[in-house]
Order: sequence, then C-alpha cells, then structure tokens
Amino acid sequence: MTDTYDLLVIGAGMAGVAAATKTASKGWRVGIVDALPYGGTCALRGCDPKKILRRGAEVVDAARLMGGKGIDSGGLSINWEDLMKHKHGFTDPVPHNMEEDLRAHGVETLHGPTAFTGPTQVDIADTHYEASKIADSDGGSSAAA
Repeated sequence: MTDTYDLLVIGAGMAGVAAATKTASKGWRVGIVDALPYGGTCALRGCDPKKILRRGAEVVDAARLMGGKGIDSGGLSINWEDLMKHKHGFTDPVPHNMEEDLRAHGVETLHGPTAFTGPTQVDIADTHYEASKIADSDGGSSAAA
C-alpha cells in the first residue's frame, strides 16, 4: 500500500515547516518527514542554542573587561552544567511543540530516513509514499538518504 500526498516535504527545519504549513492551509494533503528530531539545525543545534551559550561567555568577558573600572569580576565564571540546563530548557520542547503545531495545521508528521524510489515516490522507514510534489528541504543534513 502506498500513501499519497499532494506535497511531501523532506526536512523538518524552519524552511520545511513553513512550506508544509503554508501549503496545508491551501487545502493540500501534506506530509513532512525528518530522520532527526523536528526543528532542524538552527533551532536545535545551531543558531538559537549558540546564542544562549555565547551570551554566557559574553557576560563573563564583559565583566573582565570592566575589571578595575567599577566592576568586580573576581570569582565570575561559567557554570557549564547550569548553562547547558538553560539551553536544554529552550531546545528540548522544540521537536514536540513543532510536531503538535504541524498536526494542528493538518500536516502529517513522519519519521525516518528517506530514499527516493522514483520521481514522485519515496520510502520512509520501509513504508512507500507518493506525492505529486516533493520538496527537499533537508538543508544537506542526514534527513534524506
């Protein structure tokens, strides 16, 4: 049995999610797949977590630069465990929240490695799917094999 979509999006990062929700809002039957947790590199492993970690280093650096100029930076350090807990508090809910939002918009969420088996056919975790259109939005990650 083959499941059929109007659009199948490969890659559940920001671009793929935007394409899926926008298209589903037009009445298309849309599926989205990723082999990794939903959210993509930027939200889970790149842009956003980097900003949290960088901010900790910037605070310590700024205090040290102001040492002797009204700021006592003695004893100021980064507690890596606490900083990582803060980062995880931001990143850990992303995959679940993103999938819930996609489903609320009528997008079917799929998981697993994806392999093209024809111009409009893919296998996802040994299940066959077909789509009139396929959008490859995996950003070069391992979402598509």
